Amino acid sequence: MAPSTAADLTRRRNILICAPRVAHMNIFHSLDRYGIQNFEFFHTNDHAATNRDRAFLAKVETMRPSHIIHVPTIMAVPGNISLETMGGIRRTLGIPIINYHLDAIKPVWRAMVIHLAQEADLVILLDGAAPEPYAQRFPRPETKCISLWSPTPAQYAKTSADSLQALEKDISVSFLGTLSGYTDRSEIIDHLLANNINVTVNAPGQYLEADSYYQILRRSQIVINFSTIQNWQKYGARPIYQLKGRVFEAAACHSFLLEQDNPLTPRYFTPGVEYDSFTDPADALAKIRRYLLDTGTRKAMAARMHRSFMEKYHPRIFWERVFAAL
Repeated sequence: MAPSTAADLTRRRNILICAPRVAHMNIFHSLDRYGIQNFEFFHTNDHAATNRDRAFLAKVETMRPSHIIHVPTIMAVPGNISLETMGGIRRTLGIPIINYHLDAIKPVWRAMVIHLAQEADLVILLDGAAPEPYAQRFPRPETKCISLWSPTPAQYAKTSADSLQALEKDISVSFLGTLSGYTDRSEIIDHLLANNINVTVNAPGQYLEADSYYQILRRSQIVINFSTIQNWQKYGARPIYQLKGRVFEAAACHSFLLEQDNPLTPRYFTPGVEYDSFTDPADALAKIRRYLLDTGTRKAMAARMHRSFMEKYHPRIFWERVFAAL
């Protein structure tokens, strides 16, 4: 029998994604672009707590997945499949469990990552958290832990130089993250609006589907982003930063990124060359005015960041890293 090729192994993967309904967007599209066509969802918030585990076991029995990707909710919110059920699946059926954490840096999230790792084969941290402090506290030393970036779907990126230049950028500035509960974000957005900068934002509580979300990003001349966690002041005098998915979304969409200064994004992209940062409301306003006028510099920096995304952070590369780590 001929040895299996990488393409053969990809086709054989049969992925079950266990996640809240709103959490699947990037996972779904990025798996598709990686070449895995056979994947299904089990949305935890579609099932009452009394029958959630039973329904999940029935789904596993019917589908018999090769891998399970588990996107947990925070512990304070009922909705995760129980550790007993996940552990039974892993040990009895031999199905690898991949815990996929969108948030890990905040202290309450850190405790959850460590707690849930006892029934996982691989733990992925997506917000810039270093893996070593987590792995050292895992109940099972054989559980692996890696830190990656958010796997932005590549079908929303344009790859040819001609199509990149042809994108119609008719939105000046956009921010599609949450404002409620983030005083630093609201302060800066309010300052921009008060100074006649037109910023496209989400309505309170609004959740955009993938096509609408990425359409706005692709049409944006400048994507603004914030990197501190919500209510970081509760944990000390120094801000706590996260690596945000919007960094890679802006890069994929060939839009210029202007981001709150932080130590995490420079690990992936070069500030002042591929994107720029701001320190306070006045600095954000000054740089937005500058880059809206300096079209050539803005486009050149966005193009460099897009090239880095396609070469280093494409979803194919993300999923190769994931399956190589198992």
